Amino acid sequence: MNARPTINAFSLLMTHMSVSAPPLLTILEWGTEWRNLPAGPVTATGGPCPNWEGEAVPVLGEDESAALVKAIKAAGFTVTHLFEAAQILAILERNPVPAESAADAHITYAIGIIAIAPYRVPPHDGKNQRISEMAIVALQVKYADIPQVAPQDRLLAVMALLRAQYDEYLANPHLPHLFPAQMRLAPPRVLVITSNPHATVITNLGVIEHSLASTWYLDGDATKHPLFEISALPFGHRMTMPSP
Repeated sequence: MNARPTINAFSLLMTHMSVSAPPLLTILEWGTEWRNLPAGPVTATGGPCPNWEGEAVPVLGEDESAALVKAIKAAGFTVTHLFEAAQILAILERNPVPAESAADAHITYAIGIIAIAPYRVPPHDGKNQRISEMAIVALQVKYADIPQVAPQDRLLAVMALLRAQYDEYLANPHLPHLFPAQMRLAPPRVLVITSNPHATVITNLGVIEHSLASTWYLDGDATKHPLFEISALPFGHRMTMPSP
């Protein structure tokens, strides 16, 4: 479970707490949990798209793929673009690149998160789908591609570079199935814990209230007096990540 499904799980909990006739716990037969697991990302987004085999054939080598950065004209940005671009510039500010390394220097995000909820199809498009909510992609910005201009213009330029890469991923109909394919190609068999404050992962949940209401009414009837309200929602998260 990642960020948004976790919020959805809290929302479902509040929903069950605010109905006058909740389902009996006897329907949750012990030992049958595995039969009620949410569908995987391929099933939840409608199954494999046509031409998966043909479109997935590699046409570039590893070195060429890693070096490829396609920039497009910026036409609006997201909070994710802003945070990631600001972090890149902060890293470069704290770690100046020597002239002899400028041609090869780059910053790579191994984990760029794209939500796949918009791709889900019925009956997997509700809040009960609490896993497989994201695609993980790699993002790279070369130092040589960042213009040496005013700070604000540099920030906009890096945001444009990142947005171009996101747009390229989003244009591919197979995006929701990319992460499952990666897990099949390289299953994380060995657990390794990383804790690197310089390699963070940025997740944009948007407006929390759109996923988890702060005021709850009996049976959802807003004309009645509130049954309960959420006054605070603090989260604690260790800066460690299991990875292959």
